[in-house]
Amino acid sequence: MKEFFRGWRRKAGCITLMMACLFVTGWVRSFTIQDRVEFPRWSRDTIIYGIVSDSQSISWQREKRGLKLSPPSDNWFRFSSRAQRTANTEVFHLFEYVDDQSICGFGRTYQEIDLGFSTHTQTRYVIPYWFFVLSLTLLSANLILRTPTKRVVPK
Repeated sequence: MKEFFRGWRRKAGCITLMMACLFVTGWVRSFTIQDRVEFPRWSRDTIIYGIVSDSQSISWQREKRGLKLSPPSDNWFRFSSRAQRTANTEVFHLFEYVDDQSICGFGRTYQEIDLGFSTHTQTRYVIPYWFFVLSLTLLSANLILRTPTKRVVPK
């Protein structure tokens, strides 16, 4: 067993394989649960940046809220994806504009909601989980299974 981990390639291959397993865990979790980490910035309008894990993808989000109701704080949210989708369809049905541009899970989504007294916009850049899992698995397979080439020293 000691000989298996000799050299940096196999060690790095095992680490990337563990990272791929963590992304698979996040992928399966995103089927039912939405995780969100927000980094608010206080300005004239409330602008919130965040990382969202939802619907089999990870996305970078920029949200601009027209109202400043309370001072922002760094937040982490976890809730059921099904409940969030139901709440969004019931509450935000007034004046909604959605522009969804995606290919194979990669994409950009722009959403604008006019509540009459305030406008709420949201832009999301989406990368699917399968991209991370596939690329890390292929990289780890290359690092673990590739046999080192023997160097020929000229005499």
